Order: sequence, then structure tokens, then C-alpha cells
Amino acid sequence: MSASPPSSHNATSSHVPTHHTPTRDPLRLVWCAPIYEATGYADEARGILTALDAASVPVVLRPVQERQVPGFREQLAPNMARALAAQERRQAAPPFVLVEHFLADGFVPAPAADAVVGRTMFETDALPPDWVAACNRMDMLWVPSAFNMHTFRSAGVTTPLRVVPGGIDCERFTPHGPALSIAGARGTVFLSVFEWRQRKGWDVLLQAWADAFAAHDDVTLVLRTYIPGLANTPQSGDLLNTLVDMFLREQCGRERHEVAPIVVLADLIGEHDLPALYRAADVYVSPTRGEGWGRPFMEAMACAKPVIATRWSAHLSFMTEANSVLVDIDGLVPAHDPEVPIYRDTRWAAPSVAHLRESLRRLGSDPEHRRRIGERARADMIAHWGWAHAASAVETHMAELARTIAASRATPAIETTKCVVWSSALFEPATASRAQRAMVAALAPALASYDIGVRAERSATAVRPPLHDALTPVWHDTQRALTSTPALKITWCDAASVRGERLAAPATGRWVLCSGDLTPAAWRALLNDDVLARVDEFWVSSQAMAEALTTLGVSQDRIELPNLELDRL
Repeated sequence: MSASPPSSHNATSSHVPTHHTPTRDPLRLVWCAPIYEATGYADEARGILTALDAASVPVVLRPVQERQVPGFREQLAPNMARALAAQERRQAAPPFVLVEHFLADGFVPAPAADAVVGRTMFETDALPPDWVAACNRMDMLWVPSAFNMHTFRSAGVTTPLRVVPGGIDCERFTPHGPALSIAGARGTVFLSVFEWRQRKGWDVLLQAWADAFAAHDDVTLVLRTYIPGLANTPQSGDLLNTLVDMFLREQCGRERHEVAPIVVLADLIGEHDLPALYRAADVYVSPTRGEGWGRPFMEAMACAKPVIATRWSAHLSFMTEANSVLVDIDGLVPAHDPEVPIYRDTRWAAPSVAHLRESLRRLGSDPEHRRRIGERARADMIAHWGWAHAASAVETHMAELARTIAASRATPAIETTKCVVWSSALFEPATASRAQRAMVAALAPALASYDIGVRAERSATAVRPPLHDALTPVWHDTQRALTSTPALKITWCDAASVRGERLAAPATGRWVLCSGDLTPAAWRALLNDDVLARVDEFWVSSQAMAEALTTLGVSQDRIELPNLELDRL
């Protein structure tokens, strides 16, 4: 599935409830996605949502408003349009799971949701760093394939990953029906549908085509393509034909009239005409450098067309030696596309021009081979890749989320008279440090063994950690109305504290300042006379930090490294 250049947006802020009321009702599902546009993400969301509707799963749809294309709704099949409209009319109420279905750079926390799921994918062997950070803020990620599972985990994503496969409507994409008329096409027609990007391997395709077929061969290559930002503009077709001519001349050493015909379709083809486009072809070909899923491959296969594609990335979930023609790769190479900076420092496949050339010739000359592969492709799509399979996976993972949510809230109410309070910065992503979170996660079980409750100060800007986070039980403790008198308050002091967190002493109990990596000057900025007089102990992470405090007049008996003598509480 194609990934557009990143466009950060708060896609959920205006579409979900802003308050939460505890309830024992079953989890509901709220789906936020760009529904009404001609992109891979939108097509996939429509497929899953209509399948959930058919399975009687009540979904609340919240389209990404700023990405609705005028007139697009009217292009949809009537039954799909009705189902989506009904989902939009539903009201979201807790408890619910929010699915954010778009590029990961658009993921945002949703405090009202009981869980937030990211549905996304990527087409190279790694992820941009901001994608990793955004994914790790989710409670779960739904990716389409084992390829995505591997690349996301290898990139540093720690969030639980689950597979929700893509799918295809084999009643819509079928070999039966009218074919689109393509002016200039003759003989065996090879079709490729893509955005004019390096990732799609158009250069590999043109090189192999020029090597495979001469002007007299009875074959045609049809490129349904567009230049980002110029789709459906008057200059688009002329520019694309110029780019094809230049590549053939400069990279292949041939004029266009010396190779078999190449027809460029630059005008957008409506959603309702796509099956007719595939039916107009004999073979679908795409030497892609990497796919997050490969939606056009499925569409062509459902239309019983043999598909030539690269032997690498997510589409291998549904493409095999039996139902496709897979082109070898010459290893992985740095992903380079100046117009798509998110590929920087990742790799993608280098499709073999020689193997593609052989595959083109074989399918161009053997109609029986084409027929066998195409029939097997459609049979596999019908048997294994209907949207109902995706809907079933969603239901399975929703049940798992329900169990996880319940478990995260299973900590019994605190009845002890002893309570440790952490500073509110613990759950504020802009201020909480990794070291602080690690210490809390390590100390919470130890404190529990001493029958000491653990909570944090309430804060309007606090954000619930992901369900898989070790601090989630502590978060739920902070949401309870605790009457225990704090025996100890631990305030974390780090660079964020120096920038303005007020050091507020507790009304009762002991007060500990726990240090991050503060310099003597930073400590001096924090420790005025009132604070110094009130603090009982300083827990520090190194001998150097202890020495820094002593230079400020803090006595040695108030400094720990740290030796938490919990029996003293």
C-alpha cells in the first residue's frame, strides 16, 4: 500500500469523546481514517469497515475531515456508501477502543479512549525515528503482514504488534464484465498502476521493457501513472511522456519508436472504473522496490490476471510461486528518493532487470501460462483474502484488548495507611525521563511488597501510558480517590524540573528529591532555603552527584545512593 509523504495532523482531537465515565459495558470500536479519498489507506479502511458492518460489529466511523475529496462519496457503490453513512451517524461513548488508521506520524494520544490502536504499514526495511516514537505511544499496532511485524520490531517498536491482513472484494474485482478501451494498445497488454515515484520501480520496468521487446513485437505496456501534485492537470500527460522518452534515450540508448508501444494514461481513473482497467490487460507488472501491502496486486489477481512483482516485502503474504511471477532481487540497497525524506537511512529491494526481462518475454509469448496463473490467483483471492478475514482478525484483537484493559485495572484499591506519591511529571511525555520511569517501574513492586500504595500527583496534562507499559498499574492508582495519608513523597528532579516544575513539599510525611543528571548549578537553581529545610533525603544516581550536593551544603546523612530502607516508612 502506498505511503504518502508525512503530514502530521491531530486526526482524532475533534472526533472522539472528551470525557470518560467508568462502565462495565462491552468495548466499542471507534475508527478514525481518511475514508473519502483515492488512497490505499482509504480503500483498506473502507474494506475493513464494510466487512465489520456485514459481521454485525457496531463501529463508529470518524472520517479525517480535512482529507475528504469533494464528490468522492458519490463514486462509491451504494451498499458501501450506506454502510459508511450509518457508521458515521453512530455516537461514540466509553468504554471504547480508538483505531487511528493512517501514517504513523499522525498518531496522537486520545485520553478519552480505553485503548488506542495504530493501523499502519511501511515499505522499507526500517522506520523513521519519529514513527518509532509514535508507534510506541500506542496500546497496540495492527499491521497487515509478517513483513511489517519484522521491520517494525527491528526498528525499535516495543508496542504489541498484531496482524490484521488486507483484503479484496472479489465480487467487484472480477474477470467478468466490460473492459476499458485503451487507445493505442495492441496485442498482449501489460498494465502497471502506480504513482511516479522511485519506489515503484518505473525505471526498472522501462529498462526491462526496452530490453525485452522491439517495435515489431505485438505487445503494449500501459502505464496508469501520475506525478504527485499534478494528477489530472493538462500538463501531466505531456510531462510523463517526456520523462519516458528521456529515460529510454539516456538510460537505455533507444528512441521510443524503437521499442514496443508504451501508452501513458495520465488522467485519474475513477474507483468504479478500476475493475474495467484491469480487465483490459493480459498481465499486471510492477517491479516495486518495496510495499507496505500491495493493493493493486490483489485487485489484478482477483480479476484473474497474472501478476509480475518483486520477490520482497509485504505482498509476499499473498503472492506465491504458484499464483504469481516473482522477480528476483539483487539484494537490498539504500532507499533513495529525494522527494520522500522518510525513507532516509532505510533500505529497499533492487529488482533484477534481467529476471524481469525474462518474465516479460515468457508471459508475453505463452497465453496458456498466463491463463493458469491468473485462474490460480483469483481462486486464492476468493479462498483466503476476502475482507471477512480482516474483520475476523479485528474481532480477535479487540477481545485481547478487552482482557488487557481489565488486567491493567485489576490492582486492588489501596487501603493501607502508607502511600508513596510520585511527582506529576511521571505521566507527562514532555517531561518524564526514561530514567525516572525506569526507577518507578522498578520500585513499585518493591513498595507493594511492603504494603505501601503507590500513586502520582494528579495533573491536567498527564497522559495514560500504553497498556503494555510497566507504569500502567501505577497510572490507574493515580486515578483513584486515595484517602491514605502519604508517608513519603518522591519528587524527581531533572532538566525539566529546572525549567519550571515547582518543588511542592507534602503536607505530611517524608519528602525525597530523586535526581536525574543535574549539575551543581542546576541543583543550586532548585534548592532554595525553604526546600533545603524541608527535604528529608536526596536519592542520587552517582557518587559525583552526591559530591555535587555536598558542595551546596547538603549533609552526607541526607544523601542516599540510593539504599531504599522501606522498613523506615
